[in-house]
Amino acid sequence: MDDIIKSKTKKLHELAVEQVKSMDDYFNKMIELERILSDCRINVSMAKSQNGFALSSVGFIDKREIEPTALVKIDKDTGLFELFHSETTEESKEEESKTDVRKRGGKKANAQKVADEDKNKTEEMPQEKRPVKPQFRPFGLLEPRSAKQARAKADEAIQRCCELSTIQSKIFLIEESITRLNAEVLESLGDVKINEASEPSDSVKKLLKEVQWLQMPAA
Repeated sequence: MDDIIKSKTKKLHELAVEQVKSMDDYFNKMIELERILSDCRINVSMAKSQNGFALSSVGFIDKREIEPTALVKIDKDTGLFELFHSETTEESKEEESKTDVRKRGGKKANAQKVADEDKNKTEEMPQEKRPVKPQFRPFGLLEPRSAKQARAKADEAIQRCCELSTIQSKIFLIEESITRLNAEVLESLGDVKINEASEPSDSVKKLLKEVQWLQMPAA
């Protein structure tokens, strides 16, 4: 029984230390996020002061649907928040569709595909991967440098938010483990009985005589 309680108490101590480290990391990331957002606001203000207002775009209403350039994948088991761009999702969908076509085609389709690849091998040129350009451009197509820096800071802020969410999820998991272990330790200590008949030591008796408010009430 004592060994079990000692092992659980040691585990509680380790979890408490890990919780403190995670909270310290969380607050440091929060300070960093505030600095990034402050830089982003400053760059947006600089872009507005540099460009001003274009009269040609006052009555223009952009009715295009804005598509996300970045998505967040959440792992419920580990609490991991992972940021990835829509370009990677499109490439993965294309690869999945290609694998489905290969499975359906069979041997004839594979042989025909190999022949076509050998035939067009010299004609095909490697295509460079282009990053997804955002559709929302409030400062026009020719953005000033400060607007580009603000966009980069916004991307960095989203990444920091994902890191903060991951740390926060980790803290919640640690708190759940601590609560569970505390309940187990208290349950294990339920069999321990305190001897109420034990008399206080001489030093305690002396202290009780000297200090008035520590004296035991009369029975």
